[in-house]
Amino acid sequence: MIRRLLCLLLLGSSVDAEDILHRDIVVYGGTAAGIAAVREATAHGHSVVLIVPEKFLGGMMTGGLGASDKGVYWTVGGLARRFFEDVYTHYENPERWTRETRAEYLPKHGLIYRESMKCQWFFEPHVARLIFEKWLVDSGAKVLRDERLDRGKNGVTKEGGVIRKITMESGLVISGQYFIDATYEGDLMAAAGVAYTVGREANATHDESMNGVQLHGTDVVSISPYIVEGDASSGLLPRVESKPYGPHGSADHRFQAYNFRLCLTTVPENRVPITKPANYNPLNYELLLRDMLRKKSLTPGKGYFTRVPMPNLKTDSNNAGTFSTDYIAGSYGWPEASYAERERLLADHRGYVQGFFWFLGNDPRVPAPFREEVACWGLAKDEFTDNGHWPTQLYIREARRMMGEHVMNENNFPLKSADADGKKVAADAREPIQDVIAVGSYALDSHKVGMFVDERGHLVWEGHFFRGVKPYGISYRSILPKAEQCKNLLVPVCASATHVAYGSMRMESVYMEMAQAAAAAASLSLENKTTPHALAYPVLAERLKAGRAVLDPVEPKTESVVKAVQNAAEQYQTDLKLLAKRKIITNADDWAGKTSHDGAMVADFIIRAASQFQPTTQINDAIETLQREGIIKSIPYWKKHTVSGQKCGASNMTTLIQNLAQKLPQK
Repeated sequence: MIRRLLCLLLLGSSVDAEDILHRDIVVYGGTAAGIAAVREATAHGHSVVLIVPEKFLGGMMTGGLGASDKGVYWTVGGLARRFFEDVYTHYENPERWTRETRAEYLPKHGLIYRESMKCQWFFEPHVARLIFEKWLVDSGAKVLRDERLDRGKNGVTKEGGVIRKITMESGLVISGQYFIDATYEGDLMAAAGVAYTVGREANATHDESMNGVQLHGTDVVSISPYIVEGDASSGLLPRVESKPYGPHGSADHRFQAYNFRLCLTTVPENRVPITKPANYNPLNYELLLRDMLRKKSLTPGKGYFTRVPMPNLKTDSNNAGTFSTDYIAGSYGWPEASYAERERLLADHRGYVQGFFWFLGNDPRVPAPFREEVACWGLAKDEFTDNGHWPTQLYIREARRMMGEHVMNENNFPLKSADADGKKVAADAREPIQDVIAVGSYALDSHKVGMFVDERGHLVWEGHFFRGVKPYGISYRSILPKAEQCKNLLVPVCASATHVAYGSMRMESVYMEMAQAAAAAASLSLENKTTPHALAYPVLAERLKAGRAVLDPVEPKTESVVKAVQNAAEQYQTDLKLLAKRKIITNADDWAGKTSHDGAMVADFIIRAASQFQPTTQINDAIETLQREGIIKSIPYWKKHTVSGQKCGASNMTTLIQNLAQKLPQK
């Protein structure tokens, strides 16, 4: 009540106490999607308020997800693409590189940037925060921070299926013409009485093949699931269930695990040690330990967590393998939990991930070389400085999912599979989308869901899938509740999708694109005095295209692109003929048209190529020679892929051949 009176005094006596704050469009959720919605709506002159229920802004994009999954690069459009362009511009400035140069960083992996698009995909967390803060300042929108929706019966006021106003826990009341729920949990959607689901549908519900309980193709390992190894009477280790959940493909309440994505570094002056958490439970890591000890060898620097390089000698470190930073079976309660319960769950997740790193770096049972390597890593001191250097966002991979006008499902995706020759091919979607607002391209992907003991007493973990797709359209109707439930709400994050479909749609760039579409639809509804449900799709598509959205899941082939592809193919044939003339290869046909090459064949090629510059018969010497000549960039990659049985991708070989042809000494 005191907070509400203060708000009244600050806003002036002319403001109606029943309607303290009014805006055309109300965006609830400070995620990247929420910020994109604000930018789109204000660009068309509408008044907007962004309500940030969390302490920090930007969700996962500012909270540790520096290695931003995007799928196929050309599918990223609209404001999502603008974000990555802003990242690119930021890092063009040499002063942004405090611990390495741009030239030193770019060769570390192949998905860092797309020069032709002027996009950089990987970034430090504080850079994302700087970009989003500037976006909000430039938008002129009102931003209310640390304001949470009253999720009780008085939180949302509706009349005739229309949200009139929402009330915060502080007592602040906000009204608007249209509302956008951009939270990871869908709290506004749920409070508005919109239908949703949590967990996995049965395969039969939407004629899918990967949904529900996954008992076929699950992973069974010879690791004891009991507190005392091999002794069932000692009880089960944490989060392991005593039996299978139910029949294969049946519905349940479970979903993929959450974790934190840590920004780590080994730079001593910028490293903060990861300490033992107060709620540390060594039993949380017993399965991890047993997995480590059963392996014949462990390679320090590999396995158990990723070390994807971010600028300035930092990482985005994510789950890797079975027992890692994912808090398997520990996240089920999050979507429906109260704010207080979420705080407790947040502490559990942080304690688990923090304890995971402390365990690997300090427990004497961990093999010494691995323990010593992990102990070299610590939290980046110059990141998350207002949160004890810990990431500001729990990675909520999946929570509530709306049951809207259209439920995106497996049948809307062109699925990839291997043919008889092992090549990846894709079947067309059985039910392609016509009202496309964004194009997704990331694989159908679910992290592990749970662990149980089978009838033989073996540990089983289940729920993981990863199925490649071709680019696909996302339906406008998937961000609309059923019209009879709510007429002025759009939901771009907890969109209408099955567990399977959501596994691909849940990329931050896609959230931003769907949120841009939501804000465009709200804006057009205002301008045309209609509702998002009645809005003509061609009108929406026209505005989205004007905002650089990608709406066609087929890669654009302009005349210049076609000509460039033809020229590249002709040049490649010319390069192969030159290499054959120099006796580096014997037959150009052996290299043309292949999707991969055997490592032994590649090793022979590299030795012959290096001998053009300096006589050698050893593959490692040959690789180093070509690296010195600027023909190859990644020594570890070529050392790994020049072994018999390894497969080297055709694109990497094409680049190698092109570079070599340009650098060959004149004879």
